[in-house]
Amino acid sequence: MNMNITVNKDDSMPLYRQIVRQFRDQILSGHMQPGFRLPPERELAAMLEVTRTTVKTAYDELKSQGLVDARVGRGTVVLAGQQTYPDVRASRTVVWSQYFNDQRLQPADH
Repeated sequence: MNMNITVNKDDSMPLYRQIVRQFRDQILSGHMQPGFRLPPERELAAMLEVTRTTVKTAYDELKSQGLVDARVGRGTVVLAGQQTYPDVRASRTVVWSQYFNDQRLQPADH
């Protein structure tokens, strides 16, 4: 698979966020299938000419979004794409709306 990740150092968006956005887009579009192994941090940092910390921060963000799993000795692997992980913002809105609606329906304990 040909991975197309680039960074623009003149962009106001932080470098790690540029990396996250591109990986996330490729994962959610199905271009990167579950099980696909991302490059090691040092290798990607050298390819992009950024620090390893920048890549580690990007990988940590992808992991917190549930898109990848990272394990020492195993590397960073894509977990799932769009089918498994719907838009989290939309689901949060529904959950919070339901919570507040339920709260309004309950009598106050005074």
